[in-house]
Amino acid sequence: ICAVVYLLQEYVLNETQQMVLLYDGAFIPVLYTGQYGFDWFLFTRPFTYAFMHGGIAHIAINMIWLAAFGSPLANRLGTLRFAIFYAVTGLASVVLFWVLHPYGEMPLVGASGAISGMMGAAARYGFRIDRSSGRAAFAGEP
Repeated sequence: ICAVVYLLQEYVLNETQQMVLLYDGAFIPVLYTGQYGFDWFLFTRPFTYAFMHGGIAHIAINMIWLAAFGSPLANRLGTLRFAIFYAVTGLASVVLFWVLHPYGEMPLVGASGAISGMMGAAARYGFRIDRSSGRAAFAGEP
């Protein structure tokens, strides 16, 4: 999803459409103070920001870390639980960002918060020895 959104941003949308996508999809803390009124994107931005990226280096590094930490975690949790974990850790990181910068005007984009949650899961579960194969892996019951 991240790669598709990035390619759409960079190669399909014009500059005005890119700005609309950024405003509607990125997390902008000051919009949650109440001084800018209500829009339905207030409910989606805490999730959609994690699928947007600020440049090729940003998405490349995030996707490398996602592959490194997400693949073994997805194998362990399964697709649905992994998607829920990604959403929850992304939401937790955006809440922390909002607590630290409640009046911030700069848009927050990127999967770094969700990926940090995966790093935390790796630290928690660690690579255990799977007795059936004798190899270090994310093993055991989720």
